[in-house]
Amino acid sequence: MPTSNETPRGAVEEIIAAINARDYDRLTACVDLTSLVNIAYDDAIDQLALNCDRFHEKYPDDLLFQFGAQALRDYNARYRLIHIGVIFSVIQKYFYEEPTLPKSFSADPISFGAFHLKKLIESTMAEIVAEDWKSVTVELRADLIGVLRLELETATIDGRWRVIKISNVAELVEPIVDIAEKVWPREWDRGIVL
Repeated sequence: MPTSNETPRGAVEEIIAAINARDYDRLTACVDLTSLVNIAYDDAIDQLALNCDRFHEKYPDDLLFQFGAQALRDYNARYRLIHIGVIFSVIQKYFYEEPTLPKSFSADPISFGAFHLKKLIESTMAEIVAEDWKSVTVELRADLIGVLRLELETATIDGRWRVIKISNVAELVEPIVDIAEKVWPREWDRGIVL
């Protein structure tokens, strides 16, 4: 039986079902993706900058962390709209096309990202593990990511519950950086035209 977004849990259940069904309209009935992605991006950049020195020690070859927190903030401010555009292009490709793997990342970064997003979603188990009156915690499990817990803040909008924010970005940044450092070959940073 389909769930509804009449409760915070129902909204999150709908999001999980919509992602798995690749149903964009169903997804956006429960979350304003533009707002969610923009807030999460800004929160993540703040955490990357706050922890820049530590990440540089841990990953000394990563250019993102080599020039300090202010350079990281300046770089991401300059390219923010491009980064957000890439995120949405990958999301759109996942929902509206059958992503195929191009010959190389640099040949078609959006298709490459959408293909791997689809594979990641197919291999990830999502389980609601906690909830209260306005937040829901989802545990994601997959070989690539291990276990990540997303704390999703919800609010009623027009009488329906919707997810408005990932409230534990500070906890997620380091494990996601660790995952990215494992799978992101350095050659991808050079010669890519988006």
